[in-house]
Amino acid sequence: MEERQLLMPEINESNIGFLKLTKIKGSNITLILNNSLEVEPYFDEQSQEVVFEIPEYNIIAVGVTREEAIQELQNDLVWLWEEYVETQEKNFSKDAKDLRNSLKRLIKGVEYNCEKHNREKTWKTH
Repeated sequence: MEERQLLMPEINESNIGFLKLTKIKGSNITLILNNSLEVEPYFDEQSQEVVFEIPEYNIIAVGVTREEAIQELQNDLVWLWEEYVETQEKNFSKDAKDLRNSLKRLIKGVEYNCEKHNREKTWKTH
């Protein structure tokens, strides 16, 4: 039997491209940004992965492809929103309150996918 190799397109600094987000999509939620979020990725030669970093939110999102890294970035931002903004501010530390306020400034609105209520989208602002 002949052995075949699966060829992956080569990823490097020249083809991973600058990212400009106006919406952040999660599985059940879409965050609408006040202003676009611009992130410049880099290619980690050692791990052979595309990396997006947002230091102010302590996010390092990586993926074998640019698309995987973008999905990780979006998942991380949605998680932060749900953990720090969608929940009550119970005994948050000063850093947690600062993060919560920063996320509220970043996001102007939220679209929810509410299958349970038989509505596709609702709108909520913070």
